[in-house]
Amino acid sequence: MSAGHVPAAGHVPAAGYGPGSAYGRLPGHVRVHRPATAYDHGWRAGFRVALGLAGGLLAALTAADWALGTLDPVRAAFWTALAAAVFGALCPPLVTAGDGWLRVRGVLRGHRVRTDRLVRIHLFPGRTPRLVFIDADGGRAAFAPRVLAANPDLWRLLEAGGRRSYDRGLLVAGLPVLDGLAAEAVGGAGREPDWEPGRSGRG
Repeated sequence: MSAGHVPAAGHVPAAGYGPGSAYGRLPGHVRVHRPATAYDHGWRAGFRVALGLAGGLLAALTAADWALGTLDPVRAAFWTALAAAVFGALCPPLVTAGDGWLRVRGVLRGHRVRTDRLVRIHLFPGRTPRLVFIDADGGRAAFAPRVLAANPDLWRLLEAGGRRSYDRGLLVAGLPVLDGLAAEAVGGAGREPDWEPGRSGRG
């Protein structure tokens, strides 16, 4: 997916930024087209790695059992279940976003939130950091923040939804989280956030 048209250096967009805008606002206020939908381009590679490791484990265990003469339907079913569990643990969720929505699809189930109705965005640090989105309808979706760093189009769509929620007075916590990820997601220096601390909405 194309990042869109980037005008000549020094261009400052005259149009404002809001729910009806077709453009995202980036550091330095460079005008870049925001795609209709975006997804994690690294997901296929992660899926193939998980599938390869799980398949390799199943093949090795089955071959060892067969060589020892201990392979039977029960043990074969057990090794298959074990390989499936390994695949489920290693396979990354597929993160997809569009205008006003975010979907995180795992192996067994998916989660969807309205990004234009967000109430909270949390970043939980640690060895496996998680970015959590919660909307006004109780929807909740989470994924690794590195996904946004590797997919600028996803960040643009989520940032647009977060600002729309803020402008509507819904988002009470978390917009600075997306601002903090801006430099990693789109490159260059970070920007000064154009929201006001202590306010839950505008107007």
